[in-house]
Amino acid sequence: MRSIYPIILVGRVLLGLVWGASLVIGGFYLLGNPPGTPNDAASLRWLGGASVAAGTVIFMMVSADRVFSLAHPTPIYLIEALLALGAIACLVGFSLLWFGGTT
Repeated sequence: MRSIYPIILVGRVLLGLVWGASLVIGGFYLLGNPPGTPNDAASLRWLGGASVAAGTVIFMMVSADRVFSLAHPTPIYLIEALLALGAIACLVGFSLLWFGGTT
């Protein structure tokens, strides 16, 4: 009897890959070519940085942790935590610029 686990693993890896890649591509678009006025562009660059960091974290947590499950977890958790903190910091910067109105 065959196990369904490999099919579920492939589905999770593809889901994490597509979800993370869409966030990273959208983030790079906002970093490189933000639409709107210059004040909007400054705040949208912060949102682009948050999107890139969040997409990387999602890919690492959903896909890479499943495929490379035998890797030593301590450095991986540290990298994931630092990227998540970077995403949160970029969201705070976006919020301050967007809602605060300063440049």
